[in-house]
Amino acid sequence: MVIETSGLTRRYGAKLSVDNLNLRVQQGSIFGFLGPNGAGKTTTIRMLLGLIRPTAGTIHIFNQELSKHRKAILRRTGALVESPSYYGHLSGYENLDVIARLLQVPAKRVDEVLAIVRLTSVAKQAVKGYSLGMKQRLGIAAALLGNPDLLILDEPTNGLDPAGIHEIRALIKEMPAQNGITVVVSSHLLSEIDQMATHVGIIDHGKLVFQDSIEKLRARGHNRSLEDIFLDFVDKGGSL
Repeated sequence: MVIETSGLTRRYGAKLSVDNLNLRVQQGSIFGFLGPNGAGKTTTIRMLLGLIRPTAGTIHIFNQELSKHRKAILRRTGALVESPSYYGHLSGYENLDVIARLLQVPAKRVDEVLAIVRLTSVAKQAVKGYSLGMKQRLGIAAALLGNPDLLILDEPTNGLDPAGIHEIRALIKEMPAQNGITVVVSSHLLSEIDQMATHVGIIDHGKLVFQDSIEKLRARGHNRSLEDIFLDFVDKGGSL
């Protein structure tokens, strides 16, 4: 397993944001982390990245405990949480070059990630002129600079138009096969997860109510739409 959590819990005062979560993310998969807004997805992702500490439970990534090997794990992990940050007056290339220098990765890696996210043709243009979809792809390029084995994307299609959503979806689907990367992508949109994920975890009110392959999720629905299946999990606590 690339990611394995046990009893992962995060409490804010009396509120349980994440409740006893046991995630399992297989190597080479696209794991769709699905749930309504406020279900606990972003809190979970922040714990996986060491940005906030769990109230209880453990996190193992690459078979190492995050609390003990955080730096080594994060060197192999790329992430895009919420909107990417950038310098609007600089070009796409220049923005990535700044990050590459901080990460001490070879300059040629900037050209490589620009090609991966299909921004080579606009690499010399100022980012302030990019579309929202192009800015999201630039954020993914930044997450790829360190040549990660794991890529974590929090709501990467949020706010995009249909063309931008299609671009990001196609990019994510290519990652495991072309770049050998395991991808975790969160979303509140079942249609997006259905079109790109190989595995899915559904979280509601901080609890994991389903976790398995996307095919197993469809099979449990007895030929009903995935939208209906999702609503059943959310409304009935996982009862189909």
